[in-house]
Amino acid sequence: SLRLIVGKLQGYNLLGTDRDVVGDAFEVFAERQFAGEKGQFFTPRAVVQMVVGMVAPTKKETILDPACGSGGFLISALNYIAGERDADEKRHIAEHCLYGIDKDGDLSKICKAQMSIIGDGKSNIVTADSLKPPQEWSDFAKSKLLADGGELKQFDVVVTNPPFGSNIKVEHEHVLAQYDLGHVWEWDREEERWCMDETKTRRTPPQVLFIELCLRFLKDGGRLGIVLPDGLLGNPGDSHIRQWIESKAEVLAVVDCPIQTFMPHTGTKTSVLILRKRAADSFSRAPFMAIAEHCGHTNRGRPVYVKVRQKKNFYRLKEDFSQIQENFISNKMSGHLGFRPRALRDGILVPRYYDPRILRDIRRLEKAGTAEMVSIDELVERGSLTVYGVTQSARSEDYDLHGEIRFVRTSNISGQEIYARTQKNVSEETYRLHRKRQDLQIGDILFVKDGDDKIGETAILSNNDDLKILVQTHFKKLRACGGFDPYLLLWLLNTPIVKRQIRQRVFSQSTLSTIGKRIGELRLPLPADYARRIKIAEEMRGIVMSRRDLLRQIRELTANGG
Repeated sequence: SLRLIVGKLQGYNLLGTDRDVVGDAFEVFAERQFAGEKGQFFTPRAVVQMVVGMVAPTKKETILDPACGSGGFLISALNYIAGERDADEKRHIAEHCLYGIDKDGDLSKICKAQMSIIGDGKSNIVTADSLKPPQEWSDFAKSKLLADGGELKQFDVVVTNPPFGSNIKVEHEHVLAQYDLGHVWEWDREEERWCMDETKTRRTPPQVLFIELCLRFLKDGGRLGIVLPDGLLGNPGDSHIRQWIESKAEVLAVVDCPIQTFMPHTGTKTSVLILRKRAADSFSRAPFMAIAEHCGHTNRGRPVYVKVRQKKNFYRLKEDFSQIQENFISNKMSGHLGFRPRALRDGILVPRYYDPRILRDIRRLEKAGTAEMVSIDELVERGSLTVYGVTQSARSEDYDLHGEIRFVRTSNISGQEIYARTQKNVSEETYRLHRKRQDLQIGDILFVKDGDDKIGETAILSNNDDLKILVQTHFKKLRACGGFDPYLLLWLLNTPIVKRQIRQRVFSQSTLSTIGKRIGELRLPLPADYARRIKIAEEMRGIVMSRRDLLRQIRELTANGG
């Protein structure tokens, strides 16, 4: 069997491909065991190479991956450093410069196997839970990762993709107590900053603790490249994490990865964070940012290629990461593939939040003078609009198969209207319990605020039939007032420039995507010509009413069919 397998594989260069072939094969056989419950997702080769290229290790530097998995980052780092050097020099670098930790024994064996293909099967790969206290590690792990005084060894470079997921939080008190980010943080209004409560710990996702662990392993001035879920970089509830990072490190770069990057195994939206551990006299400037739109494969994992113009019959993976790496190294500002925001707002580190293409188009509209770019918050201040949250509604146990009152969920909204039929109904009693709090009125606009691809969908309540409903809490309710026409507002919310801003401001929060309070930042292209505002509102009102009448006629006609 071994002879047969070697015969089949000997014609292929497994380490010269665009993917981590050994890791891919391992993931196929162990997908349920690893990718599902433990949050371990193997990193695409294009992302690995970009991260390594951005931290730019040299042959005299030591490199660590504290969640090494199948060894993709370490092998890429070795290839980056050694290049075309001979086997002996590669083996020397692998033996003295590369270190890896993984808590899963099978994965660390896979990593050792990959390293042995290069020529060094005795590299510094250890099996240990790197988040646990060092005294719980094996003697071999301690010998490799601890200095003579028992402190963590200091490395020049750390690169990693830690396990992430909403269901794998670290709970053990003795583990959490080691980390600042494993404690409870509270907002101090007087100091206007987050402060750690040293007496309380809380269940924490492992990726959060890995940020702190990686920086502990770094020398002053050392570089870190880490893959993280987007939410940590943008959610208000995680702003204490970003405050802590800023106090310990300089943010060199953030790369926004496409949603397909880790598909088909997970749809978690991720970004790459590049940090330099802060020295006492270090100076920070606005970080380099980029928005990758192509990752080299489909959401089913199939590679996508694009033809190279200068070379006949030559194709490459359709990915943006290699260009982003080049732009970062050369400090080239190249639109969405390389830019520096003028300033960070509320400490948000999500690149698409500062997308220069949207800022450019907003300035273009303002310069043309045809529209006033006014934010929703500004309309609220003017008294032209109120924004409400739906804070109370029916629960799943209140659903009534025989109820006559429609329960409107985000899936029931499409094309600026509510579907005539809903999958869930509630009883008259449940409706009466909640209707006063929901306070729905004709002209109100329901705006989907949570729920991935549905965020930003709208529907206007145009007659009394629309009011005999209950709506889910995943909506915002927008009410035009002070003479502001709700149908003009409906048009504004569905213009392309606003739709793009909505996508720009959607961040993942736990397992849910949301726009949150950032809805107030949306800038609407309010026509400068007052007559045009009236005309648009009248046309929108006419279209909505005409469509409702047509749908009513269809229902009446089909009802007469017996």
